[in-house]
Amino acid sequence: MPGDLPGDLPGKPSGDLGPDGDRAYLARVDDHKNIQVRCIFSILKSFYYLVINDLSSAGKWSDKAETLIYTVGTQGLLPWPEHVFIRFMIKTGKWHLLADKDPTHLASRLQELKEVLDRLRIWATHSPDNYDHKVTLAEAELARIEGRFDRAAHAYDKAIETAGRGGFVQWGAIASERAFRFWEAHGVDSMAQIYRQKAYDRYHLWGAGTKLSAMRTEFEAHISVCMERVAGNSSVVTGFAGRHAEMMAGKAAEKQTLLGYESVSRQADELALALKRLRKETAERKKAEERLRENESRYRQAQALGRVGNWEYDPDTGEVWGSDEARRIFGFDPEIKRLPLEDVKACIPDWERVYRAMSDILEKDNTHRFEYEIRPVRGPEKRIVRSTAAVIKGEDGRSRKLAGVVQDITRRKAQEAERHQLELKLLQDQKIKAVGTLAGGIAHDFNNILYPIVGFTEISIQDLPADHPVQENLKDILQGAKRAADLVNQIMSFSRSRKETDRKPVALHGIVNETLKLLRSSLPSHIDIRKDFPSQNLYILANATEVHEVVMNLCTNAYHAMEDDGGVLGIELSAGPPDPELKLDQDRTYCRLTVSDTGEGIAPQHMDHVFEPYFTTKDQGKGSGLGLAVVHGIVKSSGGEIQIKSAPGKGTLVSVYLPLIQPPKNTPVSVSENGDLRGTGHILLVDDEPAIVKMLSRMLERRGYRVNQTTSSIEALDFFAQDPHGVDLVITDMTMPGMQGTRLAQEMLALRKDVPILICTGYSDRLDPETLSTLGVRGIVGKPISLSKLAAKVKALL
Repeated sequence: MPGDLPGDLPGKPSGDLGPDGDRAYLARVDDHKNIQVRCIFSILKSFYYLVINDLSSAGKWSDKAETLIYTVGTQGLLPWPEHVFIRFMIKTGKWHLLADKDPTHLASRLQELKEVLDRLRIWATHSPDNYDHKVTLAEAELARIEGRFDRAAHAYDKAIETAGRGGFVQWGAIASERAFRFWEAHGVDSMAQIYRQKAYDRYHLWGAGTKLSAMRTEFEAHISVCMERVAGNSSVVTGFAGRHAEMMAGKAAEKQTLLGYESVSRQADELALALKRLRKETAERKKAEERLRENESRYRQAQALGRVGNWEYDPDTGEVWGSDEARRIFGFDPEIKRLPLEDVKACIPDWERVYRAMSDILEKDNTHRFEYEIRPVRGPEKRIVRSTAAVIKGEDGRSRKLAGVVQDITRRKAQEAERHQLELKLLQDQKIKAVGTLAGGIAHDFNNILYPIVGFTEISIQDLPADHPVQENLKDILQGAKRAADLVNQIMSFSRSRKETDRKPVALHGIVNETLKLLRSSLPSHIDIRKDFPSQNLYILANATEVHEVVMNLCTNAYHAMEDDGGVLGIELSAGPPDPELKLDQDRTYCRLTVSDTGEGIAPQHMDHVFEPYFTTKDQGKGSGLGLAVVHGIVKSSGGEIQIKSAPGKGTLVSVYLPLIQPPKNTPVSVSENGDLRGTGHILLVDDEPAIVKMLSRMLERRGYRVNQTTSSIEALDFFAQDPHGVDLVITDMTMPGMQGTRLAQEMLALRKDVPILICTGYSDRLDPETLSTLGVRGIVGKPISLSKLAAKVKALL
């Protein structure tokens, strides 16, 4: 330590005073390539200049040591803690020079000092004898800077006492001098002189001759100024001041003589114990610091894995401090720990709400959790974070700061939204499934009612002369029944569940016309539908039910836009290249489906949200906000794109682009209903509806067939079992009590493998070609079917 070096002032080598001596000494050090010695020498020089109050030179030598100490391993040696504390004392001694700096700069420098104090406290925990006096002196200096008068005065006294008890005479002297300067600055001259004498005594005990000489000179000047104010005679004042200074020195010498003899032996023993203790505590300190570094590393890793950072906000300075993870979440430079409040505010669009929450915490002294959106300085466009904050109180018990944690919950929020959307989709699918089940039951019963009406009406038309007055009525009945049948089929197609793999060539004309038929009955008369279709059919590769849903949703939205005042709902089909604004293949031909309305239009602020799930501007009960989101998903999954153009008061135009394909080569050709549909053969007819059995029997017998009819599937199987080869064709209903049509077909085929079986059903969704092929059934027709089509089918099978 500096006090152990030769010379009248520890830290200033005898015989080599001045810069020339320093340069010569350092040149010899450099010749030996010993950077550690240069570093230690710089620390000693900084301490020397600290003692004589040349803080500018002390700072320069400390900066030299700071440059070297972290590169050559010197921080593991004993001078390193001394360097840290000396540098702290230099900065606090020069604090008055920062008075003209801006508050942000002052707060940053003050935080650096507090971090050093935190480090000293850690060292004091593991080595109290060596660091308690330093911690107390550092606390006194910080209290002085922050204007906490009582705390500073108490801490200076404690530092002087602790340093003396531990035998650290040099630091007791420095603490006494800082206390003297403190009282002098506050104009309490009586207290200042007490601590001036304490400082002088300890410097005298330490043997710091140069320092003592400087203090005497300073004291003489002080006395001279005081006496001149009273006496006005400078020569008398000078002599008096000199004598007073000699008295002060004499008192110190007398005290030193009395104390010296008593303390030499004690100090020698204590020094040996202190050195032993210091070595042990230094080793323990290094282990503690290593554990601290490991814990800090684990803490940072835990924060990164959990996407959780911690922060502090000082309302007085407006500064925000953030941990590594907190700065990463907000996109700030990881090297900048102090964040100006304005930079943080710029990241938070809803700053007013966040500020109110923080103010509420400070006022009510409670803990509060709040979520908000941020726009990071760097990184993704936006994040959603959750922050929990509480109050940190000062020594006076008042709220001083806010401290809290911030967690990036963007991914969690996205998962919650996705889960919510899936739950709603599941609920929607369950509703559709329930509607489909209900519709299937209704369709079966309704078709069984319609079928006899259609059949008997056709028979009546055939029986009556063409010019009979009833013919027109019968044809109207037949037309109405067929429209009812079409309506049932449309309801069924809408309620069927779709599969992503059910994509096949689809003719848009038919689907759009079918949708408009279903929609027309629900539209008020003051909404006019106008179509513009090309002469040739346009084909796309899609799921027919999905396309039906797209058209239905777009037309429903157009209707809602004109519901009050009416207007024109336009539907147009065309083929050509896509709009250049869209990200589609410009060299490919697309089918364009356009739905337009003359309604109120869409406000500009809503245009960016129309495809978001659950976004709607409709009144409660008129929209779920899923319509356009579903349409967008269907169109995108089909390789297309959707475009919306709208303006308030000018209506809306929605264009759907889907890739155009060539018409399928093997377009099914309907069974010919012209020509002679008569035939021969024995037909077994099974249906649980007597009216249907009666109607079909009459129609088939008129065309030359021999018919055995029954309303029981059990009776039909018994009849067939008596003579399997005596029946040429079996026509059976699907849904019957006792035995279903498919089971009846299996039993009959078990008796005769080649018997032709035709299933006639009012609800065919449970039957598909694969199932029929597996069963051995030759065909299936839906109720109601025209008699001519059924006759053509029967003749084809026979």
